[in-house]
Amino acid sequence: MSIHNILPKQLYARSLVLVSSPLLALVGCEIVGLVLGRFLPGIITNLLLLMPQYVFPFSHYHYVTHEPYTTVHTFGGSHAVLYSVLQWSVVVSLIAWVVRKRSASHIIVFALGTIILVTIATHAAISEWGYTFELEGP
Repeated sequence: MSIHNILPKQLYARSLVLVSSPLLALVGCEIVGLVLGRFLPGIITNLLLLMPQYVFPFSHYHYVTHEPYTTVHTFGGSHAVLYSVLQWSVVVSLIAWVVRKRSASHIIVFALGTIILVTIATHAAISEWGYTFELEGP
């Protein structure tokens, strides 16, 4: 079946699934790392647990003050998941619309590139405002 015979809504839905799949895979990686981490080699466990923290970083940014032993947790807490869902929902929706008429392999490649660029831009912007990124791992 040709891509030209598919309805526009089906193209967009297909594109949404393909664009969001790398992000969903990262969530799955974290779950696998938490459940099976003690049975896997350390480097694999670290990869499974730390990679999602780079892509969903909001709960890992702290604003460090000049006062000893005080850190204000500003990007995170109860809003960290909301920030990540909002950011990636907007990005995935826009990218899925842009690439909806492309082949599946092109969509995946474009999605991976976009995820990397948006992750870098997010870290650059938040760091520019004076926040410090800290990984949490085993």
